[in-house]
Amino acid sequence: MKLISWNVNGYRASLKKAFILKDTLGSDHYPVAIEL
Repeated sequence: MKLISWNVNGYRASLKKAFILKDTLGSDHYPVAIEL
């Protein structure tokens, strides 16, 4: 359960970073941000 929770939290953090990058770099870089 701890591993699953960590994965979910990590996924949410990645999405948050991706949205920040989207706002900063523009929509063209969005797919790259998701992959990172």
